[in-house]
Amino acid sequence: MNRYNIKEIIEETLIEYIAEEVKNRFISKNKKAIVIFTGASIGFTESIKSLRLLIEDGWKLEVVLSKGAQRALTIDLIKDLLSIDEVVVDDNKIDVEKILAENNFILIPSLTIKTASKIANCISDNLATNLISRFITTGRPVIAAINGCCPDNEERIEMGFTPTESYKVKLRENMETMRSYGIDLTLSENLYRKTNKVFLRTLGISETKEIKESFGNNKSIDIQSRVITRSTILEHSIYDVLNLRDDSIITDLAQEEANKRNINLIKVSRW
Repeated sequence: MNRYNIKEIIEETLIEYIAEEVKNRFISKNKKAIVIFTGASIGFTESIKSLRLLIEDGWKLEVVLSKGAQRALTIDLIKDLLSIDEVVVDDNKIDVEKILAENNFILIPSLTIKTASKIANCISDNLATNLISRFITTGRPVIAAINGCCPDNEERIEMGFTPTESYKVKLRENMETMRSYGIDLTLSENLYRKTNKVFLRTLGISETKEIKESFGNNKSIDIQSRVITRSTILEHSIYDVLNLRDDSIITDLAQEEANKRNINLIKVSRW
């Protein structure tokens, strides 16, 4: 090997290193999100786990608490669970424009029925809904966990949530409306993966087999909800198999969506 070949190898290696470093810095720079807690307790524990994983991955999170979240969850609890020093609360001293300018995503780890209804009906009467509205109207990514606002959530049903079917239909419509606005809906336990998936999408990067595996094995998942709706299928569309309770009720729309996405619905007797 002559000195010219050595020089070429060094130059190629240096170029590759610089390109990789630029890419890593670009990705790091864009991993900034506003995390809005609206007060829902359902799915809260799972969402905290997801947020911790995002922080470990280098995400910079600016946490916002609605007035309802301040009462239900408390500032100190959020600080302690996420090991952060500051949270933003709804008052007149908040620089909304600064928050909007410094972040690229909004994550809603525990969306309440009330806030979901406001978003669906284009109501922005507080800091949380104002931020969400601004992101929607500018086409920026919003990712929301629906455990706390889904009428078919098993935990909610066990807590005594038994309204009329027409009321449940309206709540489901709110979720579909939010989806039509471009909001990515997910479950609290899938928030980490969904955020990474949306992040890759914004960078124009497709999920390779290696990337999928790095987020964990997603071939199958156990669904504990008794009523399986189209929303259930959509929120678990990354899986090939959904293991259902043996007494599950599968709606026609859910079965149709599963067939369209080649998702197998299997009833098992483990519950």
